[in-house]
Amino acid sequence: MNHKYKMKTHSTVQRISYEAFYDFQSRLFVPVNDFLSLITIISILGIILETVPFLDPYTNFFQAVEYITVFFFSFEYIGRVVATKKPLRYIVSFFGIVDFLAILPTYLGLSNLTYLKSARMFRILRFLRVLRLVKLTRVIKKGSHHEDIEHYSSIHSMTIKIYLFAMLTTVVVLGTLIYVFESDQLAFSSIPSGMLWTLQAILGDSTATPKSLPGQMINLVARFVGLVMLGFLIHIVGTTVNRFLLGSRRISREKDIAS
Repeated sequence: MNHKYKMKTHSTVQRISYEAFYDFQSRLFVPVNDFLSLITIISILGIILETVPFLDPYTNFFQAVEYITVFFFSFEYIGRVVATKKPLRYIVSFFGIVDFLAILPTYLGLSNLTYLKSARMFRILRFLRVLRLVKLTRVIKKGSHHEDIEHYSSIHSMTIKIYLFAMLTTVVVLGTLIYVFESDQLAFSSIPSGMLWTLQAILGDSTATPKSLPGQMINLVARFVGLVMLGFLIHIVGTTVNRFLLGSRRISREKDIAS
């Protein structure tokens, strides 16, 4: 009897965890992921600001933020492992590794591994991706052509948001790495200054030059990412202009077809 109760309890926990973290059509999915997204943003802001010299008096506050956010990250990590039928597949996946790195430095007491904690920024991409899946699902369920077009517009706006967050992710991660390897230079004395340099490097107008080999590699990566991002930006701008110029005609055409 006790064994059956444990099996039933485990089944219930697994079902709830699956609905919260994987089933984007459930009621739990959106609020849970929105909350975790907010926690991720708070955590990233804490990591960035704790490297600013004049904020040193607030070290205890940043540590409190660190422990609170890691508590929720740990809860999520366990929930995702429990929810899946093949835990190893999640554990060794990209986001599984990111989730693990989000909690590992804190549990080991290695608060100086800022570059590892900055991997949390990649978590934002997951939440944007799943929100985009929710919108795609709604489009499929709609029967009206006009409603499809409205939801297509919503998906397009989500694509723009994903591009902006991808850019922000690149700036934060590379800015953190350049801070780790080049912190002896005034231009890289904090993560915000490293982020500013990264943005300048992506735009092809950086003023400071990294001295170390890892710093030079980061410089090359930043410039390559700048070219890739430029290509995506051209595509997004082209799509936006096309929708702006032809959107009203397309809607009218769809209405004529429907009638």
